[in-house]
Amino acid sequence: MIALIWIVFTVLALLWTGLAAFSVNVADWVVNFLASNQLGDAAADLTGIPLPAWLTPWIDPALLEALKVSSVEFVQAAMTWMPSADALSGGIGWLIWTIWGIGFMVMLMLTAVLHWFVSRAKS
Repeated sequence: MIALIWIVFTVLALLWTGLAAFSVNVADWVVNFLASNQLGDAAADLTGIPLPAWLTPWIDPALLEALKVSSVEFVQAAMTWMPSADALSGGIGWLIWTIWGIGFMVMLMLTAVLHWFVSRAKS
């Protein structure tokens, strides 16, 4: 039973570590995408998308146009005050690995307590 407890811990720890590494890579990709100003170009392209005819009875075209224009303005304004990609990427990576460490320690403590309970029950 004790071996099973540690095997489950090992599998969960590997999955937890993989999730953290994946999250850091995704966060880096998102930050670099935002820093490359491709988001501003994509938001500007939104204004050219027409409203489908079947949606016209439910959505006012003037309201949709105002939403498109305001979203483009918001993205362009956000691009001016966004911090540098390196600083933001490093901060997000640090935060993810800190959460990983806390989660890993909680799993380790729970596994140790479970190990202790099972070993006490056997004797």
